Amino acid sequence: MRNKLHKLLVVMVFAFAVASVSLTGMKVQAEASQYVEDKADLLTDEEEEDLSNMCVEYSALYDLDIAIVTSDDMEDRYFKDYAKNYYLESGYTNGFLLLIDMEDRKVYILSAGTGHDWV
Repeated sequence: MRNKLHKLLVVMVFAFAVASVSLTGMKVQAEASQYVEDKADLLTDEEEEDLSNMCVEYSALYDLDIAIVTSDDMEDRYFKDYAKNYYLESGYTNGFLLLIDMEDRKVYILSAGTGHDWV
């Protein structure tokens, strides 16, 4: 299960990063300290580090904010509101956030800036 999830996340990050090559427009990248936050403990330390490195690399290469968050507690918020608050509180402005909500079994992609054009 963990290996399949890791592969899926790697493919999604890569696909979104490659899709952004053709985009033009405002390019503002946040100074994020953490691109992957595994609150639901779905990933091994190695998988988390691998995904984080990919997010850092593609964020810098394409001037995007790319983040992955897993959670098993939405803190009594709707998953879309949780994702939006996390994105804004982290200082992201241009890119996307992939949220895996284990509490409600939902996967959600929030996009902002030029991220709207290709997500």
